[in-house]
Amino acid sequence: MPRRIALTILCLVLGSYWTLVLSAPPLSGEEQQSPTETATPSQTAALTAPEANPAPATPPAEDEPEAQTWTLQYKFLPGQTIHYESTHEMEITTRYDGTSEIAKNKSEYRKHYHVLSVNEEGIAEIQTVIDWVRMMAKFGEDGPEQRFDSDKPEEASSRFEQVKAAVGKPQPTMAVSPSGECLISARSDAGAKEAIQGFLIRLPEKPVTIGDSWKEDNYEVKVTVENNLTQSILLTRHYRLESVENGMATISMKTAVLTPVNNPKISAQLIQREISGKIVFDIEHGLIASRQYDVDKAVIGAFGPKTAMQAVSRLVEQRTNVPATADRAPGKTSGTETK
Repeated sequence: MPRRIALTILCLVLGSYWTLVLSAPPLSGEEQQSPTETATPSQTAALTAPEANPAPATPPAEDEPEAQTWTLQYKFLPGQTIHYESTHEMEITTRYDGTSEIAKNKSEYRKHYHVLSVNEEGIAEIQTVIDWVRMMAKFGEDGPEQRFDSDKPEEASSRFEQVKAAVGKPQPTMAVSPSGECLISARSDAGAKEAIQGFLIRLPEKPVTIGDSWKEDNYEVKVTVENNLTQSILLTRHYRLESVENGMATISMKTAVLTPVNNPKISAQLIQREISGKIVFDIEHGLIASRQYDVDKAVIGAFGPKTAMQAVSRLVEQRTNVPATADRAPGKTSGTETK
C-alpha cells in the first residue's frame, strides 16, 4: 500500500479520539406505495368516488388521558463538578488494488466539567478539562504500535503533540443554557461550541413525550480539499426521546451531513463525524448518566481509484463519582464527587 495512503489512515485513526471527545431521524417503517405503480381505472374510480353513506366521525373520548410529558433540562449548580470516564475503539479497514490493511485505535480517557457560576435564568459558565488520556494506534498486523500515556508525556511521539498539549489544560469558558445551547459570551470563543458537544448534548426547549424529536443547531466542521485548502461542511444532529424508566430518559441521536458531498476524499474525513448513538439522561439531577456513540460506514474511492475504506468505532462513556487520578484505571469507583 502506498506510504501516502498509510500515513493518511494513521492520521485518521489518531484524530478519531479528538473528533468524539469534542463531537436525520430514522425514516418511518410504514410501507408506502411505489411512485412507479399505476392505478387501474377501477382503482381510480374507487379512490375518487364519494362514499354513498360515509360513516360518522367518532368523537374523541373525553376521559382519554393526555400523553405524559417530561422536561429534559440541565440543572447546573454553582461549584458543581461532573466527571466522566470513556473508552473509544476504532478500526479502519483500507483496501487498495486487491490488498487490505487494518488500522486500530483504542483510547481511554477521563474528563470533567466544572460549573463556575449560574445566573437567575439557569445559564451556567462552564469550564471543561481532559484529565487523563491513554491511547494506542497500530497500522497493519506487523506495524509498530504508537502509544501515548499522559502519565508519561516524555515518552510520547510527535504524532501525539495535540493530545499532549490539551491534557490537563482548562478549555475556554463557555456560557451554556439549561437546554445545552452554547451561548456567545465575553469568555467563550467559536471553538467552544464544538467542544461542548463532547460533554453535553442539546436538549429540547419544551417538555416532550415519548416519540418526540428535536435537533441541534447546524454547525460547521472543516475538511481538507487539496494542498491544505479547507472547506466548511454543515452538519446537524437529530434527537428522539425513546423511553423513560425510573427517572432515566433514553435518547437516540443521529448525525446528518447537510452540505452535498460528492468527493470521496471528503467523505472519508467525515466518517468520524457521522455518529449515531444512545444517551441516558438523569432527569432528576439534570445531567448525562451515560452514552454510546457508534460509526459503521464505508467509502468507495476514499484515496483514489481501486481504493475503499470502512470505519467501525464505538465510544462508551459513563458518569463516575471519582475525580481522575494518575494511579487509577478507568472503571474503578471510590471517593466522592461534587454534586
